[in-house]
Amino acid sequence: MNTAVLIGQGPEVTALLARADRLPKGLILFETNLSRVRKHVRFPLVNLFNTTSAPTMLAAQEVSRVVAVGTLRPANPRVKGAEIEQLKRLLREITIAKNANDGTRIYIHSLLRPKLKFPAVRSVLPFLFARKTVGINPKPDLLAKTLQQHGRSGGCHTVTVSEESIGIFRSRAGEPSTLFNCCLFPEKLEQLHRNKSVKVFFFDRRCTILVEYKRMAVYARKNKLTLQSFN
Repeated sequence: MNTAVLIGQGPEVTALLARADRLPKGLILFETNLSRVRKHVRFPLVNLFNTTSAPTMLAAQEVSRVVAVGTLRPANPRVKGAEIEQLKRLLREITIAKNANDGTRIYIHSLLRPKLKFPAVRSVLPFLFARKTVGINPKPDLLAKTLQQHGRSGGCHTVTVSEESIGIFRSRAGEPSTLFNCCLFPEKLEQLHRNKSVKVFFFDRRCTILVEYKRMAVYARKNKLTLQSFN
C-alpha cells in the first residue's frame, strides 16, 4: 500500500520537491484544488471538495495513509456545483480553528479519516526533521520553565519567560503531530531575531520540520542564539 503526500506551500515543500526523484518507493505526491501554486511541476490532483472522488482517487492509487506537508489554505479554490457546499464546510472549520492552515488540515482529516490513516509526518519523511537532539547554547532550565508555563500553546509563536523573548515551535496540546506540524527555516529564524529580538528558539523534534538546518546553526552560533530541541 502507498502513502499520499498532500503538498501545500512553503519552504518545506520546496525542500521536499528538491528530493522528489529520490523519495522512497510507495510515496506519491499529490496537489490539491485548494489553489494552483506550481506552474512547472504537476502531480496528480486530489479534489478536496468532492466527498466521493477524493477517497476514490486515492484508493485507485492504492493509498492507505495520508500526510500533508506545507501550508494548506484555500486560495482561489477550484470548485463548482455541489462542491461549493464543501467549501462552506471548510470555511466553517477555519472559523472555528481561527487559523486557515489548521482549519484546512482538520477538514482534510475529517474528509479522509474514515478510510485512511494519518501517520506522523516524521515517520514518513524523516529527512525533513532533526535526526538527533539539537542543543546550540542550550538553556535546559529555561526550556523546562517555558514548557511549564506555555505547555498548552502550539504552532509557531513567541512568548516571554524570565524576561527572555522565546520562539517556540510545537503542536497544540491534544493535537496530534500526525496532523499538525511546524516549520523552522533560516528566514524565519532571522526575522524573529532581527524584528522581535528573539534569542531563544525551542522546537519539538516530533513535529517541527527543519529547512537548511546547517545555515540556521551557523547563524545561531554567530549571533549567540539558543537553538534547542525537546521530545
